[in-house]
Formats: sequence, structure tokens, C-alpha cells
Amino acid sequence: MAPHFPLDVPKGFEDSVELADDDRRKFAGMMAALDDGVGNITRALKDNNMWEDTLFVFLSDNGGDAAFAGSNYPFRGNKATLWEGGVKVPAFIHGSMLKQSGYVNKELYHFTDVFATLLKVAGGEPDDDIDGKNQWDSLCRGEHSERSEMLLHLDTHPVTNGAALRSGDYKYIEGITNLVVQKLNQNDELHFDQWYRPAESPDAEIPDAPLISENVNNRFLFNLKDDPLETTNLFNDPDKQDIINEMKQRLDEYRASLPQFWFPPGFDERGNPDNFGEAWTPGWC
Repeated sequence: MAPHFPLDVPKGFEDSVELADDDRRKFAGMMAALDDGVGNITRALKDNNMWEDTLFVFLSDNGGDAAFAGSNYPFRGNKATLWEGGVKVPAFIHGSMLKQSGYVNKELYHFTDVFATLLKVAGGEPDDDIDGKNQWDSLCRGEHSERSEMLLHLDTHPVTNGAALRSGDYKYIEGITNLVVQKLNQNDELHFDQWYRPAESPDAEIPDAPLISENVNNRFLFNLKDDPLETTNLFNDPDKQDIINEMKQRLDEYRASLPQFWFPPGFDERGNPDNFGEAWTPGWC
């Protein structure tokens, strides 16, 4: 999970967690407060006889940031990277309408699927031209996901040029792996592509893999089923070239349909990259 900076524990939770590392203790205290809030919502629904008609969805929006005591261990990478530590997030759903429960679902879902799925559960019908897919049958009954492919990233800017595609068990990455332009010059020092031990587990095992230098020539292929920690780059494996070529072709198809997103007409001046170290923002952060 990834509470936003500054780390500030709500009153009453200061001593809820005992950890030696001060930032990690604050982080855990914030999570304890979040857990308490979820408990309050759950009790309110039960007290008002609404729990049995509620589908409860809990998820994070991105991986944790090690700079602010977050940890994605044992997965590789930091928040705002293309590694699984930045892409893969914890989530669970609960509800009496689930036909299968109490299991770990390992199917492929995208954040945009949440809207389409909840709309269907509520009795609506998602439009055919939206990005999300209705995944209710998969979540409710444990059937296969409605998607086998996921575009993770596509950036054509010369400074941050990069792309990533998930197809079945494989993930292909090319170019820059860090999605925050201000952090590109920090990568050689902080290595956002590596594995970060939680502060409370300083002896935790981490894979031995070469450090990444951020440049447009980076190329990676991982079999996430066999190698979920992304330790073995298969890009130069002669037996995987057909897979790589297919994924490159799919990225070219996405590029062909890519709308203009660098300096689009009518942009909000509050988000001008000149004000944010050459990083495009929507103007609100």
C-alpha cells in the first residue's frame, strides 16, 4: 500500500505498531488507521442491514514508494516504474453474491475493469468502446479473465520514450522503465529497478541481478508465471524471439492509433511541463 507523504499517523494510532524504523512505524500506523476506518464502514453496513447486499472492493492504486517507507517486497521496483513492484497491487473483494470465495485469484485484471465490472453487478451494461472489461464471471466464479493482454505503458516523448506490454504470462519492456521524469537522473544512485527490503526485515533475501542504466535501448522480456520477481531477462533467448516480435508488433499497432498527448491543443496552463521540470501534469498536483 502507498500512503502519501507526509507520513502522519492519526491521533490514537501513534503507538499501535512497534517498529524500530521511525518512518516505517509511521507508515504502519497509517495503515492501522486505514484498517480501523474500513472496520467502521463494515460495522455501519452491518448495523444498517446493508452488508449482505454490498460488494466490498479494496485495492491500491499503485506500488509503494521506498523513499517514503513503502515496500513492494518481494517484487521488483518502486512506485512509478514498469516493474511488478510498481504495477502489481494488492486487492480483495468480498460479498455474499460471490459464488467462489476464500481463494487467491491469479487472473489478469486492469484498473479500468473495476468500473465495467461494478456497473454490470449493479444492473447496468458497459459500453463496448470503453477500455475496461466486465470481469464479474471471473471474479465471481473463478473463471478465466476476459483479458489476456494489457498495455502497461506507451510514451513517445524523446526524454521518457518507453513502452511495456503484458501478454499472457509474458511482459515486454523497452526504453525507459521509470515513469517519473524528475527521477531519471537519480536512477544510477537509487536504482528504482531493484528490490527493496522492508526496514523491519534487513536480512530479507533479494535476487542478484545487474543494475539497470536508464536509456532508450533497454529491452526486457519476463515470464511472470515462472519468474514473478523478474530476475531473468529472456530478451536474448533465441527460443523467445517469436514472442518478442509479436509483442513488438502489437506495440506498433497501439502507436499507430495513439492520439497526441504531448502539448495537446487547449491544454491547461497550470499543467505546463515548463512548471514541473519538463513533466506533463494535469495541473492539480
